Amino acid sequence: DDSELTADNIAVLEQMVLPNIRSVSKVNIIGYTDRVGNDEYNLKLSRERAEAVRTFLSSRAKEATYSVNGVGEATEVFPNSVPLGRQLSRTVQVIVETPRR
Repeated sequence: DDSELTADNIAVLEQMVLPNIRSVSKVNIIGYTDRVGNDEYNLKLSRERAEAVRTFLSSRAKEATYSVNGVGEATEVFPNSVPLGRQLSRTVQVIVETPRR
């Protein structure tokens, strides 16, 4: 039930994502949740998670273009029948597209 970035989340964004973002990049950020709880709540939470990532990335890579989408529990990323699958489903996917010169 949280959309705040942890120190580990920030480290991943700084080390793995930010180095790949250029001023001409299009960054698509998609938030997910597990399938426990209310559909509307999970949709809102997934958007908040994606928005938290956009806020962080756009504060560092200001010139890129960002889009944010929350899909809630509509897309099962990992099996929700086991606790580990539910935990891993509470995630954000970042897709960076940069045109070749």
